[in-house]
Amino acid sequence: MQMISKEHEHTLLALQKFMIEQHYPNLRCGIVGRRLIGLGEFKSSKWRHTYKVKLEYGLGFEPKCTILAPEVIPSPDIHMYQDRSLCLYYPLDLPITFRMNLAFHTVPWLIKWILFYEIWLLNGKVWIGPEAPHGTVAVNRLP
Repeated sequence: MQMISKEHEHTLLALQKFMIEQHYPNLRCGIVGRRLIGLGEFKSSKWRHTYKVKLEYGLGFEPKCTILAPEVIPSPDIHMYQDRSLCLYYPLDLPITFRMNLAFHTVPWLIKWILFYEIWLLNGKVWIGPEAPHGTVAVNRLP
């Protein structure tokens, strides 16, 4: 990753915050230390549940999206890690850079994951979302 000053890092995180909140007013974001943290809900009249979510991002790290509610049991079958964060894409398809726009990539993928999960609940637990191998590529995940 290209070296970025703390001042520029904060500016880039503030830009991500602005873009997310402009496009998704149901997600409220804040910058805590060197991380952007977003909390919010997604719901649809067609879904069984309202999904409370958390998005965390630090420059140079893969964005981390977590389902806070309803309780979802982690499983590779639904692309959810044991820490309840989601596998939203194959890292080699889109390497993480500070230019990545979370509002145009990560949040839509999060919403698609919820949609695929809702379908999974209805169709006998068959995942119809995109598939990629798990555990074969090293990624820089937030702790």
